[in-house]
Amino acid sequence: MANNSIEIRGAKEHNLKNISLSIPHKTLTTLTGVSGSGKSSLAFDTIFKEGQRRYLESLSAYARQFLGVMAKADVEHIEGLSPTISIDQKSVNKNPRSTVGTVTEIYDFFRLLFARLGVPYCSKCGHKISKQSEDQIAQSVLREFAEKRILVLAPIVRDRKGEYRKEIEEVKLAGYPRIRIDNIVYKFDEDEIPELKRYEKHTLEIVIDRIKVEDKYLSRITDDIERAIRITKGLVAFYEEHEKSEEVLETETPENTEEDTKTKKKKIKMSKQFEIDKYYKLYTTERSCANCGHSIADIEPNLFSFNNPMGACTVCGGLGVEHVFTEKHIVKDENLNIYEGALSCFVDDHIGFDMEYGTDELEVIAKTYKIDLKKPWKDLTKTEKKYLLYGTDKEVKWRKRFWYHSKLVEERVPGILDRLKYDYETYKNSYYANFMDEVECPKCKGKRINEDALSVKFNGKTIADFSSMTIEDLYDYFTKLKLKPNEEVIGAPIVKEIIYRLTFLVKVGLTYLTVERSSPTLSGGESQRIRLASQIGSGLEGVLYVLDEPSIGLHQSDNKKLIESLKTLRDKNNTVIVVEHDKETMEESDYLIDIGPNAGVNGGEVVGIGDYEEFIKSDKSYTAKYLRGDDDIEIPKTRRDGNGKFLKVVGANQFNLKNIDVEFPLGLFIVVTGLSGSGKSTLVENILMRALHNHFYGKTLTPGNHKKIEGLENIDKVIEVDQSPIGRTPRSNPATYTKVLSPIRDLFAATKLAKMRGYDKGRFSFNVKTGRCPTCEGAGVIELEMQFLSNVLVPCEECGGKRFNAETLDVKYKDKTIYDVLEMSVSEAIEFFDGITSITRILKIMEDIGLGYIKLGQPSTTLSGGEAQRIKLASELHKVSTGNTLYILDEPTTGLHFEDIKKLLKALDGLVEKGNTVLVVEHNLDVIKCADYIIDMGPLSGDKGGRVVAEGKPEDIIKVKESLTAKELKEILKPSKKKKENIKTEQTKKEENTSLIIKGANKHNLKNISLTLPKNQINVITGVSGSGKTSLAFDTIFKEGQRRFVESLSTYARRFLGRFEDANVEKIEGLAPAIAIDQKNVSRNPRSTVATVTEIYDYFRLIFARLAKPHCPHCSDKDTLKAETPSILATEIVDTMEQNKLVIISPLYHSSFNHRFTFNDNDAKDIKKIIEKTREAGYVRMQINNNDYVIDDITEEDIKELSKEEIYSVGIVIDRVVVGKDKRARIADALEKAMDLSNGVAHIKATQGIIVKESFHTKFQACLLHGILFDFEVTPRHFSFNSHWGYCEECKGLGSKPTFSIDLAIKDSTKPLFDGALDTAIHNMFSTPGKYYTDSLMRFLKRNGITKKDLYETPFNELDKKVIDTFFFGGDYSVGNVITQWHSNNDVTSEDYSEWKDKSLGKFFIDEECSSCHGERLNEIIRSYTIQNKNISQVCAMTVEEAINFFDELPTLLTERENTISKEAIKEIRTRLSFLDKVGLGYLFLSRKYATLSGGEAQRIRLASQLGSKLTGVLYVLDEPTVGLHPRDTNHLLDTLKELRDLKNTLVIVEHDRDTMKAADNIVDMGPYAGAFGGEVVFQGKYDDILKDNDSLTGNYLSERKKVFEKTAVRNEETECIKLKNVSTNNLKNIDVDIPLKKIVVVTGVSGSGKSSLIIDTLYPALKKRRLNQYSKFESVEIPEIVSDTILVDQISIVGSIRSTLVSYSKVFDKIRNIFAKTPTAKAKAFAAGRFSYNGKEGRCNICEGKGIRKIAMHFLSDMEIVCEACGGKRYNDETLSVRFKSLNIAEVLELTVDEAIEFFDFDKSITKTLSIMSEVGLGYIKLSQRLDTFSGGELQRLKLATELAKKQGDEHIVYILDEPTTGLHFDDVNKLLIALNKLVEKGHSVIIIEHNPDVIKAADYIIDLGLEGGTNGGEIIAKGTVDEILEMKKGYTWKYI
Repeated sequence: MANNSIEIRGAKEHNLKNISLSIPHKTLTTLTGVSGSGKSSLAFDTIFKEGQRRYLESLSAYARQFLGVMAKADVEHIEGLSPTISIDQKSVNKNPRSTVGTVTEIYDFFRLLFARLGVPYCSKCGHKISKQSEDQIAQSVLREFAEKRILVLAPIVRDRKGEYRKEIEEVKLAGYPRIRIDNIVYKFDEDEIPELKRYEKHTLEIVIDRIKVEDKYLSRITDDIERAIRITKGLVAFYEEHEKSEEVLETETPENTEEDTKTKKKKIKMSKQFEIDKYYKLYTTERSCANCGHSIADIEPNLFSFNNPMGACTVCGGLGVEHVFTEKHIVKDENLNIYEGALSCFVDDHIGFDMEYGTDELEVIAKTYKIDLKKPWKDLTKTEKKYLLYGTDKEVKWRKRFWYHSKLVEERVPGILDRLKYDYETYKNSYYANFMDEVECPKCKGKRINEDALSVKFNGKTIADFSSMTIEDLYDYFTKLKLKPNEEVIGAPIVKEIIYRLTFLVKVGLTYLTVERSSPTLSGGESQRIRLASQIGSGLEGVLYVLDEPSIGLHQSDNKKLIESLKTLRDKNNTVIVVEHDKETMEESDYLIDIGPNAGVNGGEVVGIGDYEEFIKSDKSYTAKYLRGDDDIEIPKTRRDGNGKFLKVVGANQFNLKNIDVEFPLGLFIVVTGLSGSGKSTLVENILMRALHNHFYGKTLTPGNHKKIEGLENIDKVIEVDQSPIGRTPRSNPATYTKVLSPIRDLFAATKLAKMRGYDKGRFSFNVKTGRCPTCEGAGVIELEMQFLSNVLVPCEECGGKRFNAETLDVKYKDKTIYDVLEMSVSEAIEFFDGITSITRILKIMEDIGLGYIKLGQPSTTLSGGEAQRIKLASELHKVSTGNTLYILDEPTTGLHFEDIKKLLKALDGLVEKGNTVLVVEHNLDVIKCADYIIDMGPLSGDKGGRVVAEGKPEDIIKVKESLTAKELKEILKPSKKKKENIKTEQTKKEENTSLIIKGANKHNLKNISLTLPKNQINVITGVSGSGKTSLAFDTIFKEGQRRFVESLSTYARRFLGRFEDANVEKIEGLAPAIAIDQKNVSRNPRSTVATVTEIYDYFRLIFARLAKPHCPHCSDKDTLKAETPSILATEIVDTMEQNKLVIISPLYHSSFNHRFTFNDNDAKDIKKIIEKTREAGYVRMQINNNDYVIDDITEEDIKELSKEEIYSVGIVIDRVVVGKDKRARIADALEKAMDLSNGVAHIKATQGIIVKESFHTKFQACLLHGILFDFEVTPRHFSFNSHWGYCEECKGLGSKPTFSIDLAIKDSTKPLFDGALDTAIHNMFSTPGKYYTDSLMRFLKRNGITKKDLYETPFNELDKKVIDTFFFGGDYSVGNVITQWHSNNDVTSEDYSEWKDKSLGKFFIDEECSSCHGERLNEIIRSYTIQNKNISQVCAMTVEEAINFFDELPTLLTERENTISKEAIKEIRTRLSFLDKVGLGYLFLSRKYATLSGGEAQRIRLASQLGSKLTGVLYVLDEPTVGLHPRDTNHLLDTLKELRDLKNTLVIVEHDRDTMKAADNIVDMGPYAGAFGGEVVFQGKYDDILKDNDSLTGNYLSERKKVFEKTAVRNEETECIKLKNVSTNNLKNIDVDIPLKKIVVVTGVSGSGKSSLIIDTLYPALKKRRLNQYSKFESVEIPEIVSDTILVDQISIVGSIRSTLVSYSKVFDKIRNIFAKTPTAKAKAFAAGRFSYNGKEGRCNICEGKGIRKIAMHFLSDMEIVCEACGGKRYNDETLSVRFKSLNIAEVLELTVDEAIEFFDFDKSITKTLSIMSEVGLGYIKLSQRLDTFSGGELQRLKLATELAKKQGDEHIVYILDEPTTGLHFDDVNKLLIALNKLVEKGHSVIIIEHNPDVIKAADYIIDLGLEGGTNGGEIIAKGTVDEILEMKKGYTWKYI
């Protein structure tokens, strides 16, 4: 069953009562139930959360940190989940910057279209903008800046994030004296250049020249412009040095230089950016106006964004509106004068929040212009008002006020509006917003963007023109758009995206919206449909969608469209779960679930489940009753006529309203209805509500356009009841919201005990300090942050969850505490407070409208939408009614079930019965049919709406033909004869799509192929290396699947996931969300371990931070240290020390403790000082050396005496008290005080009779004896060895310290130090006279008597040890010490970490275990925290298997509270460990460095994490999962893959392994050959069929018609051996190994058996005679004389950029360039070899900088590569291409394939030698110029091999070591590889291979088989010998597979 349904077991989220149920896949399922019954808890908090969390865990850890914490749902288990997407009702986006265009991303594509294809015009004069020459710019500068001093600037970085250290250094080296950084000029030789912050945007400009602009300097200015343009490729800027800049630049006297550089930056930040812009002008040669010289900077998408400073209108900042202060908003009453309070912005005699401006300033203005301020405001003339509002028009002498003084000035006096504007801009206080009006921006006229952006046109239209069109018109425009041929390449994909998005908006009926419509003005229904539309558009399959009441805000007639959309989603093989109360949706769904029976604690169970037929039979379900018709909302028998008075809106014409007059009859229940977008909310919310609020409450809201409102005198107040939550924190609750808590607290404050203790009512609030529990601050729970798990709430230990402190809870009313009362439900409270009407009145109203079950103290955040709304109603209903109130409700039925609507209508009816008017905007027919009066808006939406179509009683409405509401209402009021068939006709489900269909795939070398892959099966894609397998599997299928799912995430999250490269495929159908498990090579970061990569360590850190107890590392007994709060300690004292005399002391000094409390050591000895300080502080007593002193009685004599004694203890006496039950509060206060004074320590002396007990107590855990304090809150980051909080200071958390190794620094010991012995990098650094390090070293060596002979003549291996030691480690300037210094300062965790230093210097270091932490990586304090006597490092030192046992046992040893906290984390750890075990990695140590894992181990770790997620319906794409696996382990792996498939997932695997192909359900063979000769599907089908297919190369090998390398003869002869003795590296068990030379030796064995430890970690360093790592451990090695060198070809892959090609990597390029440089033409033109490099500036094409292509950034689409127009993709400039050799130019030679080049260069052995080896290993088809980033994995591996093999092959004997060379190779490629390796052995070399491939093992001359298992169970030699000998022995596993 689980495969066809979602199985939920034990869901307990919120009020769910441990329910279990199944939901069938691929259905439309409706979840319903009364409000608060637990629907959302099931749909969103359980199903959605789990589905999304499991998919997101497959993304990178980096990406996940931006997606917020995905909490785990409280459910036992869920199976059958697919990746989940929710479309919920987050109410409309309130951000004014968000528009329909930005939400749907249509505007983003408009921006891209304009940036790439727009034509710019000049915003100043309208001319078309074109290229401009340097001379034209110079003329322009003469005009603009005549006679001014200017800086000529070359902008090298404009407004981009980064540190730019390298760039600044380059400017300095180029000899420029000044640079301008972020608007400030710095001189290199005088100023300190600031460190730029990496994540902030910066602008860097080189100061080319400072010059006065005069005609005579024209040629100098032109030269400057040319220099700038050369550097910046077309940009030059000018900055006028004006007074303000002079101040900053020129005032540098020597004294203030230092200070100045620092403050300069601040000054400039204050002076506003536009101040600077006034004096700054940027020109470009690319885009300038020839007519007036105006330049536009880059035309990038940013230019068209109103949310980016580059594009936003400069006046309104991109909002399209401006907020201005106006007279009407500041005048409160014009009949009063200013002193009497005419101004609403004045408080007393000044502006609110501004004490420096008020009537004094107005009197100065009045005096200047003779204005009488005692006149009423209305009697002042226009001119008089102008002066008061806008200030004086001349300078006046007056006394200007500042905060703390005033001074006489002569300047303008600002007016009231001026000052308000200044206050608003300075303080941004929302108070000032009350006096502002929103008006259209005068500059951009509401278009939001600046004039440059508005001057770019596409097809004659600006971007604003497109934005103002409706969706319908845009759809029409773009579907008919014909692009010009030159626009096609770039424009087509953009237009495709635009049409695609428009199409689905049309589909959900939003054609009437414009793109510029601002999001906050959309209704909830509209915004939800926009989100639904984008999901339908994504075309994903196999997804689970969860929707929250999608029918909200939809008119019944739109509902049908919506249901169709949901069915479309379902029919694409998706499961759709809808939380819904709409009858029609229920009737149309495939499956129904009713949660109930009631709300809150009385709900949370499944009361009805099944398809429609089954469901309506349910007897417990309210929903079923309504659907059957057994229960219904009654239609009122009569309609009211009202009180005859009206409220009338006249001339409403906001948005789409057509200048209408609407009458609202009063005293009735009125419903305004109509389609979504017909103008209901505009009329009621926007116009009526705002106008009424302004009228009644003096608000200054801006109502929509209308002429007037009549009849205001007929009502006396307006109350709005909306759907916003009643509180956003758990501290608010129904009792606080309805204010019923106030009279309850009064009752408690009036009790006898409360009066006696002086408690007021505030004491009984858990939000007030005095009454609440101090530990949890009245929350009742402590929230423990669990980082990536959801936070855990545990009851507060001190108050036991009761929120109040013990004293408050002593007070009782009728035997109940205030806590007990808050725990009561409304119904219980009514009974309890019977007779106290001030309390019960409102509670009864709550009970009436169905809220009797709610607890008074239930946190607001846990209420459902319907519950919150009814609580609001209740608090309105209980207010004393005047009978003239207008209540406005907007869609009150949101989230309400039929049963709830019944209760709501009853409540509203109660209001109308008292004579009030209720006005409701609603679509729900149950509400509409109960109305007294209906106003129907329409007839349609948008422009086709905005009129009143019908008004009157429901019975009158149904006669109006034009009204859509009438049609639906008629069915209810007058049901037609034929009863609607309830039984749904069984739709014939359309044929389910079970395949993945790919059409027209063209990525890389794919030849427009189309194929179909079966879903839910294992598909293997195979073929020779380079045939296009990866291009199909990863670059096409995976990229598309992931892109489509990720597009459903929030835009914010997507920013961090990188952009997705274009898959270049016509279309793919049936795609599910995709996850790739590839072989990204193992991370080389020394900080990564098995535990960190699997995230197990993150959970360890979490558990240790929450549960570990600290112990003093120096005490012998490991007792847990205690922390005590004053309050708990006081309780303990009262309970155990009754009648003791207590002295509570704040200790200042105590000699036996290694801890100083308050005063420092010296003070502690100076008793006089201590006494004085204590006296000053006002304390009465102190204790010195155990004697009591009254401070005021201490005489000078006493002090003299004390000074002679040795002081061993000093403390201040805080209180002396006899312990008793009533003294608890006093003792707690004294302890609190003592601890505050002594940094958390209190000293207590308790006396009983003659016994005195002394004790010290600390607020935190501490060992005072050793002075070790745990006085910080320990967090997970304290346990991280990558953070300074936790790491060991000595090794910075690496566990080992890199130690400089002389072995690694010496490359040839037979040569002298400075003549070839040193590694090149070191040699260059220390042997160049004039360089700092060289000169310092030479001086040092000379002082130490080291001669030139030692350095330049004596071979290194003959030098005296003392000379070597001095050279490397003798002093600060010695080579080893300098490099160590460099290396250790380059910390990975610091901001200025340099990867270059790490790579180039790291190779000279070996890791030695850290002496401080002994490899545990953490500091001493953090290592003192343990759980079950183990610290976190010791837990990490376990193997996976040991850790499983530890965590299985742990929960049984923990307390209940500890288990609550750690339950989830331990569950996560156990899951992750068990999957590591499952994929056969049980032997790995958790602390094992990730960099030391093999490729296979690393990939299996990633596979394990996928298994854990148990997702279904996903597409997994795997890259050779069997790599690095011994054939024995392949079966384990295949079982794992089958398990994934059986969960209904589709697997696409790129693989060459025989067993995997046998296990596959479908095989695709790509070919026929590699590269350009591949890219086609040669075969597709089952394993048995491929065996018979003669055309398939794979088939021929599988059927053994072709064999992989047939050995002609076995090399049996005895040869010399390399002998290793007693090897114990890593897990090797002291083995002796003999490795014969001049043979192919294969080392094999299962994963983790020790192959790499033996060959890479031990043999290779031994052969190199160097210590290359810290692991290598062996007794001795014997290396035969004949071995001259060793070459290692390992698994570290080549990283290729656009510039790396086959020839550049293999160094053949240098030789080819030399040949060209020797041609006669080249010699005549004096071209050197460098001229023929496409990386050199002289020879390459300047436009593409030698890349041959141009990358066009397409922002949210993948970047486009187009062939460079200038060089046609040839990479070189014409002059370089004019040189020919054998009739070909350099570009044509690079186009040759390897095989063609061998023929072409047959005369030059140095070239053909390397190329021939490439051809032998099967790379003959590749072009010389092919970029490495387009090579397949197998091709890269062989390129590396060929390059290494070509390096040396003279008469020397070389040992070649190869690590798994068959990775990524097909049988045919393996064959070529083995032929090439055999040739090497025939030439007299030796080959040693680590390998699992049976074909390679069979081809070996000698085999060493390690085992038996991996990890601690491996490390021994199981068998060794020839193939035949191994087969005879039958030991271990390998023999079975050969």
